[in-house]
Amino acid sequence: MLSPLENLEAQMVAKAKDWAEQLRPNLLHKYDVLPLIRSTIMKKLEYPMALTTLDAQQWTDIMSPVLQVCLPKAGVCRNFPRDVVFAPLSYQGLGLPHPFGCQVFKHLEMLLRLMANRTKTGDYMEAKIQAHQLETGTSFGLLQQV
Repeated sequence: MLSPLENLEAQMVAKAKDWAEQLRPNLLHKYDVLPLIRSTIMKKLEYPMALTTLDAQQWTDIMSPVLQVCLPKAGVCRNFPRDVVFAPLSYQGLGLPHPFGCQVFKHLEMLLRLMANRTKTGDYMEAKIQAHQLETGTSFGLLQQV
């Protein structure tokens, strides 16, 4: 459980460290490690993402203890370049999603969902987008750009 009154990044680092320490003594098949990361710790970290505004470096720090434990168990050097670790399989990466990218997608999903449901928060967000359009002087909406 995350407390809003305390430092969110420190809480998420602690959660990642605890998860990694629980996994450290376990023997796993190397092909099970990356799906395990995606299905467990990434889901725990995704839960508060819609309300967080952590930058890419903070997310890298949060994921560091997890990768330090899990990469050797997957048969990969723990100092393997993070750009390759977070690259998609189609580009010869390991296919782990970067938490910062997941956070951006959660923010966009929340924005679109609230506006579609016509809630007070959605109306406020729509007004802010229209104000942005007016300020930038574009003839099309912010979410209509290609």
